[in-house]
Amino acid sequence: MFRTPEEEIRELTKEIYEIKEMLREISGKLVRIEARAKRAFPTVLPRLQSQGNRGGIPRLSTSPTISSQEALKMYDDFVKLAKEGNKEEVQHRIETMGLPDLMVLYRELGIPLGKNKPSRRILLNRVFGRINESMLLSTFNLREKINNKKDVEKE
Repeated sequence: MFRTPEEEIRELTKEIYEIKEMLREISGKLVRIEARAKRAFPTVLPRLQSQGNRGGIPRLSTSPTISSQEALKMYDDFVKLAKEGNKEEVQHRIETMGLPDLMVLYRELGIPLGKNKPSRRILLNRVFGRINESMLLSTFNLREKINNKKDVEKE
């Protein structure tokens, strides 16, 4: 027999709920086992860091490794590399920057932060956007210089 879409949705919802309950139960058991192990072997099991920073991205509280002048020089290098056609390398170098260094670069480029603290992905996208803007502006300036030179030669 085939089920109607409503029956299928109810069945899937029921399965999701059951899996969530199992995960909660497993999580509770793990917490209890960990607490017992810490009480039994306090020197062997070091205290875990607080739950706040679970990702591999450094927090903003760590200090940046670059100065504002170095950030601007890096930006100029990024624009130069991108103009030469090495956008993948630029992207890789920016993505591997630490969050504090990325924030220094972000601030030095004058990109507004807005009301909320932006995510790493937003920071990266806006820095890439500034690099693309610089490339376009320099291309426009070159065209303008070439056109002005041609106008002067015609006269």
